[in-house]
Amino acid sequence: MPAVRLPFDLSAACAAQRGMTCLAGLFQAVIRFSLLWLTLAGLPAHAAQQVTLLLSEQGGIYQEAAQAFELELARDSEKRNVRTLTVDASPRTNGVVVAFGVRALQYALSTQSDDPLLAVLVPATTFEKMVSQTPGNSRRQISALYLDQPFSRQLRLIRTAMPQARRIGILVSPETEEQSTDLHRAGKLVGLDVDVRTARNQEQVFSSLDALARNVDALLLLPDSTVVNRDILRILFVKTYRERLPIVAYSSGLVQAGSLLGLHATPTQIGAEAAEWLRGMSLDKGGRLAASRYPKSFTVDVNQSVARSLELTISSGPLLAMELDRESGR
Repeated sequence: MPAVRLPFDLSAACAAQRGMTCLAGLFQAVIRFSLLWLTLAGLPAHAAQQVTLLLSEQGGIYQEAAQAFELELARDSEKRNVRTLTVDASPRTNGVVVAFGVRALQYALSTQSDDPLLAVLVPATTFEKMVSQTPGNSRRQISALYLDQPFSRQLRLIRTAMPQARRIGILVSPETEEQSTDLHRAGKLVGLDVDVRTARNQEQVFSSLDALARNVDALLLLPDSTVVNRDILRILFVKTYRERLPIVAYSSGLVQAGSLLGLHATPTQIGAEAAEWLRGMSLDKGGRLAASRYPKSFTVDVNQSVARSLELTISSGPLLAMELDRESGR
């Protein structure tokens, strides 16, 4: 078989005697006035909301997202005490806890606290599974700004970038197959046919891929450890390249590795959006965490080397992002 050249690298009381009644009354009035003044001046230390940023590890995407979160939170006039901690130090958290990543969310859930918990940089299916499988958090407010993008936006990107594509293949495993109904619904909304195949192991990934390649115009990858892992990715890229089947993925790394397109929110976008979202909830004034949702922010990446090899004319990432923005009315 001839060698195939690939276009990519793999958070008082007082008492008084009768003779002192008037003086005591005056004294109490002064005390009441002083307490009222202090309250209105906002001087008590407990008035500041406590926010704990809990990182899965120091540095990397977690640090980048946490820095963006803190910068955005500082834009608000409300005073907040913000601490940044990592799970490796086994910290004691308090106040609103913002967990960055899966390890941080797992640690925060294990503390059995009543403090509100907001997860970021965690995929939707992972978040839902972790919360449902962790007992003792039924009274706690728990929400998430998911890491992944909504299916409808992913499919709109394909339709925008490749108008000729009509049928989209998607590989899922038992880990993500419960999303099949949502995928089909999103396809109907966007006007694309969606072909979802379930694979339980590596062998089934490749056999399902072979079947899809003959019937679809593009392959959409989801964050699924059975389908997307080091043992599979290289072979998957080689096979799809030979079949001239473009791949749309969910990270810039996968675009660099060989996907044609990638739709994702950067750590900076996720951190800033999470902080803006949290500010609007006014938890320090009796508000509650809003329901979990997908991010509004996104970035589009394009591997133009792959596009040329597949003889496809694809607009730049920023232009595609602008088109998606216009379509969604953002």
